[in-house]
Amino acid sequence: MGRVNTHTLLNVKNLEVEFLTDRGVVKALNKVDLVVRRGETVGLVGESGAGKSVLGRSIMQLLSHPGRVCGGEIFWNGEDLLKRSDKLMCELRSGSIAMIFQDPMTALNPLKKIKDQLLEAILLHQNVRRKQAREIIIRRLQDVELPQPEKMMENYPHQLSGGMRQRVVIALALVNDPELIIADEPTTSLDVTIQAQILGLLKSLQQENNLSIIMITHNMAVVAETCSRVNVMYAGRIVESGETVTLFKKPVHPYTQALLRSIIRLDNESRRLETIPGVMPDLINVPSGCAFHPRCSESFSLCVEKNPDLLGIDHNHLAACHLRGDYAKLN
Repeated sequence: MGRVNTHTLLNVKNLEVEFLTDRGVVKALNKVDLVVRRGETVGLVGESGAGKSVLGRSIMQLLSHPGRVCGGEIFWNGEDLLKRSDKLMCELRSGSIAMIFQDPMTALNPLKKIKDQLLEAILLHQNVRRKQAREIIIRRLQDVELPQPEKMMENYPHQLSGGMRQRVVIALALVNDPELIIADEPTTSLDVTIQAQILGLLKSLQQENNLSIIMITHNMAVVAETCSRVNVMYAGRIVESGETVTLFKKPVHPYTQALLRSIIRLDNESRRLETIPGVMPDLINVPSGCAFHPRCSESFSLCVEKNPDLLGIDHNHLAACHLRGDYAKLN
């Protein structure tokens, strides 16, 4: 999980994002906070539609139309990125902050050779000659364990396997020595064996380069393997946050508990896997109170009436649930 110090790289405060559609306003993010420190991997986990990818793209200011940030702040090394010009944000992207997308075929240009795509990223951010850039490309392709990098870089994306393409995408994210990588479902399109290889690769690269990583995933097993801290998202909000070990041992939000019951545990082969009843709510018509209450077996009247705040459960452990922590003491 890398060396972690107390230096805060990224601090997202009260972030709100909405999409204006013909049906109404989609509240994609609702007052989301997120802190990432140097050298750590922070997980964002939840079902599709929870807001994980929207949060990642908001940090990079890559929201697609008609999405927009309508509130909050995004501090990078103390500077509010929302006040940066498009030109300065372009300098930051793939330089200090890079993104790994879940589908390498959409992240790579099918009409350009691998070397040309990495070269373009290097020359955009570094004042180096082409010979030096070529050396950087070869080194990064070696870092992601691609065989014969001098030969591999001459290929087009369609000539590589899915696992190889994803390694190229990771190399592309690394070429400018970023401080933070946002990995958006980086193993979803790969088979289980290749997934394990890619996750292991990311962990080793993080340790070697003291990278910070935001790991966006729907898979709790990926969180357990890679993250030091985790944020559970539901309907545009963080509903539980804490150290990964604590969250797995003592999950307190019913949604987190349900997510953990839905994964395979080798230490308990007799336990039946459970599914979470219902579906993620329509973010145009989010239920009153706690958005999870229609799917929650423990909900009661207050859950329908009032949306719980994210409050302290224990040291560095927060949850938004009327049944837990400070709420339980008050009610």
